[in-house]
Amino acid sequence: MKTILIADLTRNRSAGNLVRYANGLLESEEVCQVIAVSRDNQAAPDLADDATTIQVAADLPHFQIAYRIFQEAQARLSETDVHVKVLSLHDSVLLLRSNFQIGVRSRIQIDRWPEHLKEAPQQGTGEWPADLLPLEDALKSLLVALRKRGAYSKDTAVWQTDVRRLLSDEEPRLDKRHPHPRAQTRGLISMLIRAARDRKVIATEERAGGGVNPKVWLVPSAVSSPNIRSSDDSGSGPHQNPSRSQVFLNILRRLGLHPNPRVRLLLWESLKLEVNQLAGKPEALAALVRRAIKNTREMAETRGVQLGTNYPWKKLRGFVYKVMQEAPVLLDETNHPTAPSISTLHTNVSGLLTDWELWLEAVLVVELVRECQDIALADIEYLAGALYFSRSEESIEKVENTLLFLQRKGAISESGGPHYVLRVEQGVRTLLSAAAN
Repeated sequence: MKTILIADLTRNRSAGNLVRYANGLLESEEVCQVIAVSRDNQAAPDLADDATTIQVAADLPHFQIAYRIFQEAQARLSETDVHVKVLSLHDSVLLLRSNFQIGVRSRIQIDRWPEHLKEAPQQGTGEWPADLLPLEDALKSLLVALRKRGAYSKDTAVWQTDVRRLLSDEEPRLDKRHPHPRAQTRGLISMLIRAARDRKVIATEERAGGGVNPKVWLVPSAVSSPNIRSSDDSGSGPHQNPSRSQVFLNILRRLGLHPNPRVRLLLWESLKLEVNQLAGKPEALAALVRRAIKNTREMAETRGVQLGTNYPWKKLRGFVYKVMQEAPVLLDETNHPTAPSISTLHTNVSGLLTDWELWLEAVLVVELVRECQDIALADIEYLAGALYFSRSEESIEKVENTLLFLQRKGAISESGGPHYVLRVEQGVRTLLSAAAN
């Protein structure tokens, strides 16, 4: 069996590390051929002589890149003695495996590029953008993020390229998508890491042979201390950490699972109406979703839901597809659950799974439990605040019903005392796949 590597380079502006890794697999004969996919505005990858490059347009959307990779892999798998390995950083590519026919799935492997190969962090040499937020506040957010991640030693350290994602959960101004113009300052995280190291509250370890993407962890004295002093020993006031609800909310936003709760509930209502109106005449999945979103927007306007003039309606389709890939609640003409994918966009939908709305809401709760790892029943009001923008008895009851539903289905369990922390036993997609079979 020969192995062909399809190397997706399209997410990294400078893909040198990825290319060297791919060439190394070729030289070690772990793969017999490398097919690189890059954008036409990237520097030509310095691949081995017998490698192949597929160029795509600079502005080609992620899902179309995924489809191009799917086509290439499908063509290679037509040879029965070929195993295809795909390496990518795009979620749309990583979800492709279910699109292949069952007979060839044992010969397709789709993985993320190894963590240490991500694009090297920019080395920030300028001044910290104090008009974005004070450096001391940013340092405190860094400590909180590392504590929550459990980065207490070299063994539990995080890669520097993951620091920004962790920080965005603690301090919205450190999210690259924040509207403040200095949020995208070049080398921002490198400056923050260097300042924390200078204050001796974190340690880092450069990788051998180049120092690309160092590991970062807390020093022992910073593990429990809530304060941090500047390099000149001048203290600063207490740091206001986000509320528990805000932490949950930030996680859902980072995962692309948090449209406005009122919009989400209207969307489920609209979806139910659309499916009920099929009346024995199935409709293509993509068309059904498109119309449900259109009707959701009209319902929001009719009912006076205040969302502002710039509400990101275009992102709602991505949310629908993402949550339904985890919980495939749409039924095809044979009453089998169908997850949105490139190959099922034109699959006819005839109905909805029993308890479909509970399954969709359950995806959000499961992802929060998976990410936080310290959620307990005492957090139920905070969960309601994040999921429904309300801590009313009605909202709390919705969360209770979802938790009970997940526990009965075996998706989550509760640890023993003293804290009775929730933990994920099985993902929603796994449970529904088992039920369908």
